[in-house]
Amino acid sequence: MTLVTATRRSAQGVPRTAGDRRLPDRGPWFLVLPALIPILVLSVGPLLYGILLAFTDAQSGRTRSTEWIGGLNFQDLLHDTLFWESFRIGLVWAVGVTVPQFLLALGLALLLNQDLRLRWLARALAIVPWAMPEVVVGIMWRLVYDPDAGVLNETLRDLGLGDGRRMLPTGTQALRDPALHTAENGWATGTALAAHLRSAPAQSVRGYPEWKDKVATPAFQEYYSGAIGLGELRRRLEKDGNLVLARYQR
Repeated sequence: MTLVTATRRSAQGVPRTAGDRRLPDRGPWFLVLPALIPILVLSVGPLLYGILLAFTDAQSGRTRSTEWIGGLNFQDLLHDTLFWESFRIGLVWAVGVTVPQFLLALGLALLLNQDLRLRWLARALAIVPWAMPEVVVGIMWRLVYDPDAGVLNETLRDLGLGDGRRMLPTGTQALRDPALHTAENGWATGTALAAHLRSAPAQSVRGYPEWKDKVATPAFQEYYSGAIGLGELRRRLEKDGNLVLARYQR
């Protein structure tokens, strides 16, 4: 028996007293803190603050003091057609996009688990869509549809299908195109009046941005696509619009 073994056995045989307590090891906490602090500050904190604001009369873009109103906002949601429409869209997205995406990803994972040639390359390429941030993807698509220098317009011109800028004449270079200033294409009046346009007085009303984004734009899109008629369009613009504006007049 060596001296080290004897020392260990003798130490194990000595009973511990109440004051002989081992201090907790704080080393793992110091390793976790660099990742935990940003999560608490940037994710958990805003989430809890948003839940707290749901029980107040806080409004976006206003700096006045807020008051506790309890569950009044949730009562309004139960009678808000915009909320149920958004809920329906979210449900369609969850079922119609997330489920097929999961099934396709599962099938791809099972396929890449087989003993295939160049499997290592396919696995590396499959990581690219997952690793690409959504912001970068959005910027790339925006560059594709750029009215002046987008890849889509260049492709349309190369194929002889016309100038894609005429489909959406919002770019500065597109508005200077002489073809837009002819009576044949019908853009002469619009381009002549563009420099004299002024903001409508309704845009200064509190709640107008929310009404425009959540009520007017979706309603007109459905109207022009033929999904709803003129009566339903008028009802949404007035009734749903009044619900939005009422929240800003409290």
